[in-house]
Amino acid sequence: MGVVNKDDVKRSKREQRIHFLDVNTKGLNATLELYLLGEDVEELIVEVNWNTNTKQNILGKTVVTSKRGDESISGLKIFAYEPDDPLTVLCEYLYEQELDMDDIKRWYFEAKVDDDGETITAFKKIADVKVTSVGGNADNPDGYEIDLVLSGKKIPQTFDFDEYVFADITP
Repeated sequence: MGVVNKDDVKRSKREQRIHFLDVNTKGLNATLELYLLGEDVEELIVEVNWNTNTKQNILGKTVVTSKRGDESISGLKIFAYEPDDPLTVLCEYLYEQELDMDDIKRWYFEAKVDDDGETITAFKKIADVKVTSVGGNADNPDGYEIDLVLSGKKIPQTFDFDEYVFADITP
């Protein structure tokens, strides 16, 4: 998984984010199998959804309240050039098994590193992985497009840049 390295980050001379997904096909309690989704991927935008409620109080005035909802990552395109690619295997598994929401939860990991390649923050969140389209053009008939819906609180992590290992921070 050595696509991103400290030298690349240092050359950029700015902070960067690195995104991973646990692609095991066993669920949240299985051994992690991290897959690098990307480093500073322009297409990988985390959208924060807000739940807004409007109601009238006893004085007849309209009161609007907003509460932070789930985050989502949409339109992440995965192409199956190699049948043994771990993310492709996960997408095929999720698509073919027609799983319910409780069965498609995986861990999403993110690390933010400074311009020296040192970790600033790292966290994990639960991600619902949804295969939203299958197929492609003649050059790539085995493409997948997935959406990730991130839920729950961020769980702080440590991140070892050299080994690509995340670990829970214990109090």
